[in-house]
Amino acid sequence: MTYKILQAWFSLTDKSVNDKKLGNFKSLAFWLGKLTIGKGTPILINKINIREILVNSYTHHPTRLAPNVSVILKLLEQIIVYK
Repeated sequence: MTYKILQAWFSLTDKSVNDKKLGNFKSLAFWLGKLTIGKGTPILINKINIREILVNSYTHHPTRLAPNVSVILKLLEQIIVYK
């Protein structure tokens, strides 16, 4: 369910993004990172393809790049905690 919600976040349009939604999705990404990366389990590429999301944001939706990067950073923040 968490993967589906995060995929919905990455497919939102610019008009539907606000600070409250961004905060909620950052929290959700942090939680997912804690459950996966924080325990040494990888995030499967067929669930969330981080590279594709970043490239797509950069090339097709440049206004979505900053919010998407902030959500992905929260997800990957658990790498520091895991080490």
